[in-house]
Amino acid sequence: MHHVEEMSKNCLDSILDGKKKAEVVFRRTNLPPFNCIKETDQIFFQSKDGFTVAKADVTKVENFKNLDPKAAKKLLDEYKMDLVPTTMNMERDIYFKYATVFWFSNLQELKPFTLRVSKDQMGGWIQIEDINKVKKLQDAP
Repeated sequence: MHHVEEMSKNCLDSILDGKKKAEVVFRRTNLPPFNCIKETDQIFFQSKDGFTVAKADVTKVENFKNLDPKAAKKLLDEYKMDLVPTTMNMERDIYFKYATVFWFSNLQELKPFTLRVSKDQMGGWIQIEDINKVKKLQDAP
């Protein structure tokens, strides 16, 4: 399974620079990636401007539910070396009830491309069997 995560520039830069070895996605409800991403999957990283710029293999996944701010802070603290949490994570995301943490390896930067999926459909995350089925035929500049 392929997954595409839309990310902020700072987060994406931390991944591409090799600082981040894992990602955490907080949700108010049990929407993807909660219980959807598996260790055999691939993750594609997309910038907020819609360009998919990198991919990696998912190597480990942990899902957390019924979080409260104290438990969420503990989670971010426990994995801070791999996650490189931001102030936003510490102030905003600790109030979400669900979290998925996934580690990745074999990061590869890609020639940027876009997908034939509307941003409204994404919600910051999509999962598809084969990314080539939604990859736009023309390459991004």
